[in-house]
Amino acid sequence: MNAVRYAVAHGVLHRLVGDEVFVLMPDGRIHWLREATAQTLWLALAAPDAPPDVSALTGRLTGEFDVAPAQAEADVRAFVERLVREGVLVALPA
Repeated sequence: MNAVRYAVAHGVLHRLVGDEVFVLMPDGRIHWLREATAQTLWLALAAPDAPPDVSALTGRLTGEFDVAPAQAEADVRAFVERLVREGVLVALPA
């Protein structure tokens, strides 16, 4: 069984300003990603590679930050679920 992958929704853009990430929504809303972990996840999601799944994003966090895998996975799930609810990301079914 394949995992659900996540991609940036159509029309959503981002800008790097210094070491901060601003996500620009088509309706004019702006999400300001201030935390390094959120920025790392966003940049992985916005990369031109194949859309990542929770496992790949969790691996990214544990590789870059001192965080336990279980905590990283919980944080990743909360992050992508919130952004899907807000229309920033779309879940691509397996």
